[in-house]
Amino acid sequence: MNFGEALSRGLEIIKLNVQAMKQVAEDPNALLPAAIILAIGGALGGVAGLSPVTIVMGGILAPVLAFVWVVIVHFVATMLGGSGDYMGLYKAWGHGPGLLGWAGVIGAIPCAGWILLIPLWIWQLVIGVLLVEQIHELTRGRAVAAILIPLAIFMVCCGAAVAIAIAMGLSMAALGGAVAGAE
Repeated sequence: MNFGEALSRGLEIIKLNVQAMKQVAEDPNALLPAAIILAIGGALGGVAGLSPVTIVMGGILAPVLAFVWVVIVHFVATMLGGSGDYMGLYKAWGHGPGLLGWAGVIGAIPCAGWILLIPLWIWQLVIGVLLVEQIHELTRGRAVAAILIPLAIFMVCCGAAVAIAIAMGLSMAALGGAVAGAE
């Protein structure tokens, strides 16, 4: 599979073409293009940081984070009775949602950039549900659960981290005020 063919298949996945999803998942040569597509998407998303470091780190982290995300989704899908292949899901994820990630450069638009990305993130979830449904041979409801359960856990963990950071900041501020008042 050459890179142009990989991009074409990725566009078909974005258009919810089930045959393209299965073809990419079963293609033994689709792994490298998937990783490259994800890396380019991460680098383009890093453009929003307006720093060469964010561009490089985005390009490195995107394939790695997608790898971790797909491991978690694959695990949940398997626990829900799915019979799919992890690498097949990763390859298809890299081609579909990964290619859609190239629009991450929109995040560089001042003020409104991240708001414009919300529909793209939602579409990535829609694609992900279909990928899990097709590759793991699950019902639509179970495929939705395979995507939403890890997403909910991630959001709860992020919320807890933010709450802890706020609590620490408030306690440090109170401690600073108490120390200043003692002087």
